[in-house]
Amino acid sequence: MSLDFLEAMNTPREETQDSNAQTTSQEGETTALLAASTPLSYGGQIPEGEEENATPATNASEDANNEPSNNTGAEEPRDGAIGGLTRRLRCLFSTITWPIVPLGTIVAMALLWVVYAASSLDLKRTCSHPLHWYALSSLILVVYVPQHSRIRTHLFQYSRERDGPVRPARVRVYDQIFHTICLLYVYTGVTLIQTCNEDLIENELLTEIDEQLKAQFDGPLNTCAATCPNLYQALSIYVATLEMFTFALILPLLFLPCIYLWFLRRATAEAEAFAHLQERMREEENILNNGGITAGEIMDSLEKVKLATVASSNSEPGGTERRVLLLPENETEILNGEPCDIKECCICMNDFKLDETTRVHEVNEGDESQTRVVTHEQEMIRTPCGHLFHTDCLYGWVGGMWQIDPNAQNGENDVDPEVWSEERKQRRARQTCCPLCRKDLRPSVR
Repeated sequence: MSLDFLEAMNTPREETQDSNAQTTSQEGETTALLAASTPLSYGGQIPEGEEENATPATNASEDANNEPSNNTGAEEPRDGAIGGLTRRLRCLFSTITWPIVPLGTIVAMALLWVVYAASSLDLKRTCSHPLHWYALSSLILVVYVPQHSRIRTHLFQYSRERDGPVRPARVRVYDQIFHTICLLYVYTGVTLIQTCNEDLIENELLTEIDEQLKAQFDGPLNTCAATCPNLYQALSIYVATLEMFTFALILPLLFLPCIYLWFLRRATAEAEAFAHLQERMREEENILNNGGITAGEIMDSLEKVKLATVASSNSEPGGTERRVLLLPENETEILNGEPCDIKECCICMNDFKLDETTRVHEVNEGDESQTRVVTHEQEMIRTPCGHLFHTDCLYGWVGGMWQIDPNAQNGENDVDPEVWSEERKQRRARQTCCPLCRKDLRPSVR
């Protein structure tokens, strides 16, 4: 009974799995047939309607596939620059700090020698200088240094992980006292060895010193070398290595300002290069969007104008009237002029010159009034939106390259005016709109 029941339970499950497998295979065959029949049924081409319907999905999938690669391509230069700076800083710090490990090892071995000489070899010998006390303070300091953080936490209830990196005032004072003691400890050792070297033995006592002791120390003997030879020699080596080890620890701190300035200068240079690259890419994008039109084509399509100052003096005292008119470049009739209130170019922020007179076009004399017309030879241009600019300034705006004065008298500017004029005309337009109202200046758009 149990076996028949189990067989009955397993049979529907197996049939379901077989049916699912058949359904999947049939769907795969149907999809393959549709894919194969599509180009055949339409002569190898997709109909226009279906192509339009398929294009958004295809473009969406292509954009989805291209977005990670574009983001990755944009992030790669930045990550590469940061990685390069990090590697250089790591290499610099490694070069500066590599003596710390070997010097620390030598200091540890020299300290063991000092402790052994003070506690065993010269334990019962006395010296006029506190060599034993310095050895004892060295041992106490070495035992305390690894426990400094724990003792500070126990005394002030301060934990960096719990309270953050900002230390309370009492903790900072405690750390400063500890660092001061460490520096004084090194300075005391150097002073002690120097004092021992200056405390020489008198001549009448030299005969009483063992010949073996004389052979151990070259040069004149001092009292410390005579009374505690092993401890004095160990302390001399220990203090010398400790001095070099301290200098190796302080050296990176002395280089920090230089490293900071170097890092800041490097980061600034790379930021400027990146900004310049973005500007060039933006210019290239503008060139593509502008359709390849040149600056000369835009400038030739704009109206060239000039300013005319009209001064009228009436017969009444103090009745002089001065007006500024805007005329086309080749116009000589003041009746065709327009009143102009614009006084400066918004690109260079310089006033249009109205004080340099060149020629008088017309003088009308009458019984009651006298009119004097003066035009000013200054290359100006008017946009379709009615704004006035210097021709050279607008050339710099449209062409993306500011004017180089070909008439300058310095030797650094060796530019032929004709070559410069032709070059800026043939330059691709970077900007195609008015600097003030952003109206399109291209002749095809107008």
